[in-house]
Amino acid sequence: FTTLLYTIKFEDSASYLCAVHRMHSIVSGLGNCWRPLVKRRVFIVYRQLSMKYHFSKLCPHEHWELTKQKCLVFRDCFTDSDSIEESVKFLDSISNEICLIADMCHFLLHIHPSKEENNAAQSVYHKACEFIEELNSDPQIHKKLKSFKSDPRFSSLASELQHIINKFLVDIEKSGFSCGGYELSEIFALKTRINEVGQQFTEAANLPVTVSFKNCPTPLFNLFDGNTSQINLDISHLKSRYDDVRESSWKIFHKFNKDQDRKLTSLLATRSSLARETGFGNFSSRELVGSLAGSPENVFGFLDELHFQLRPFVEREMAYFKKVKRTGEPFNVWDIDHYSAECQSKLFQNFPAFNSIISLSEVIAIMKEMSKTLFQISIAEDRTEFGALWHEDVIKFNVYCNTSGDLLGVIYCDLYSRPEKSASVSLHTLQCGTHQQMPVVALICNFENSDQIQYKDVELLFHEYGHALHVILGRTQYQHVSGGRGPTDFAEIPSILLESLISKIHIFETLRFGRSEKINNIASDTSVFDCFNATATQIQLYYGILDQVFHSSCVEETQSIAREIQQKYLSQLQIPKSTAWHQRFTHFYRYGGRYYSYLWARAIVNMIIDQHGLQSELRFIPEIRQLFEQGASKCCSHQIQDLIGEPLKIDKMVESLVKPISSFQSQFLISGKN
Repeated sequence: FTTLLYTIKFEDSASYLCAVHRMHSIVSGLGNCWRPLVKRRVFIVYRQLSMKYHFSKLCPHEHWELTKQKCLVFRDCFTDSDSIEESVKFLDSISNEICLIADMCHFLLHIHPSKEENNAAQSVYHKACEFIEELNSDPQIHKKLKSFKSDPRFSSLASELQHIINKFLVDIEKSGFSCGGYELSEIFALKTRINEVGQQFTEAANLPVTVSFKNCPTPLFNLFDGNTSQINLDISHLKSRYDDVRESSWKIFHKFNKDQDRKLTSLLATRSSLARETGFGNFSSRELVGSLAGSPENVFGFLDELHFQLRPFVEREMAYFKKVKRTGEPFNVWDIDHYSAECQSKLFQNFPAFNSIISLSEVIAIMKEMSKTLFQISIAEDRTEFGALWHEDVIKFNVYCNTSGDLLGVIYCDLYSRPEKSASVSLHTLQCGTHQQMPVVALICNFENSDQIQYKDVELLFHEYGHALHVILGRTQYQHVSGGRGPTDFAEIPSILLESLISKIHIFETLRFGRSEKINNIASDTSVFDCFNATATQIQLYYGILDQVFHSSCVEETQSIAREIQQKYLSQLQIPKSTAWHQRFTHFYRYGGRYYSYLWARAIVNMIIDQHGLQSELRFIPEIRQLFEQGASKCCSHQIQDLIGEPLKIDKMVESLVKPISSFQSQFLISGKN
């Protein structure tokens, strides 16, 4: 029988699925002495056959039952195996199979033009989440993982194996298995409700506001033409160069909306219920298990200390912005982005690398050069055959190791806007990397259909490229801890590292032109992030605090809480009481309890750059490549400690964020060089 399994030829997925069902039935009926051996053979055949199907040829809704049957066989193999190493491989295979199809569904929702296919992908994603909850509630899986911890062999296992066992246990127990009265259907119903309300909140947050000519404020009259009686006010109007247009637009766009507040309050209440049902005091505590921060208390401590240290620099910057505004009117929230960008533009007017339009071909050349210098890898376009890509605009890049010449992974770049695409810039992992599996990612942007982009788009692109390289280089033994699979405050470090390096004036000019202009009043290590950015950092801090407050307590309504936080952390701004700024902040859904991660990761990145002397010049740093290669296979705190040479401390992290802002202001806002 086991020999026969190797000789079977499957012409299509239908016959493959049929065979899976039959194999599973046969194996389940075998005697105990034969079952483990045959299951291991079946597992090997499954792995070989899985390589036949490339992601671009898969329709997830047609393959869900196939995936589920494979996972059930792997679960039985996990249960029957006497080997800890082999058992973990089976469990990791379940994780891999579910991730392959769930990640594909999530990807299709962003790029597929067909509403029918999107609905099918959403349905399969829902089924995959339900199946995960079913597996997490399996007492045999939990019992066996717990037994590994008490097994005398555990202490002699490889550290990566110990780490993934602990991670599997944490993931299962976060789902509520270890608390009394665990009800699978109730937990899944709460998670489903969170997704439904979260998507409703996000969709409403992105909607424009219809303004009639009759009720239009005077500054917006010029937005109407003779043929229209109303306009749709959207986020683009908040970027007007006219102060009164920005102000009127902002007040209308952010006006308090009772229905949107109901959606947000419902989202927060459901998350609070989920936390209690799964044995946690609040949702934030649940989300921060295994993170670098570790607890809401540590997050509050970090953000409060940053607020205290940053405050004088925010006040100095806002006083300068008010002078630049020159109207005598108070500087307010609708002015921040406009005047920050204007002041940066004037500061960098002698730097064509930042002020001129950049072609995409230049950007790709810069990506190649940075990759070669910093990681000793190369990127080459792969001219795939017609029909192998989902759209003619998509470019396929292969990533190679410069030392061995080995193919490390594949990056698909879908960079131009299309009506059916999501408006967000994002990185999608289509296939995680392991020692046996090639990583595949898709980098999605929405540039206009031309070869010209602005510098701000370069920053966004390199942020996502950092995520891509983390997946490509992070080929670990186990998929569940490969690159990009770690906690958010750790997973954002690679992306912010590349974004930060490309923001360094000297580095970007050197990468683009092969040289850097020497301007006396600009230090060579100056970053765009440090220039006129104190107020923007304070806004980010405010949202980090608000996110923690919302997810660390029972919230009956959000407006009064947001006002209270604004008065404490944004007291310099006179925000109109009739507005509800936070109702447009979609990260409450996408990063609930974790929005602090961006500032946390940026602080660590600044420490890495200082520790390894990357302020103004790129070079190969083995420890940085190792950080990418290890993925989440080691304790994240230990990885960062190895990289910066000391344990993480809040005061050091805050200093790494405030110091460059202080240095810039000393040069330009105090010395008079502005």
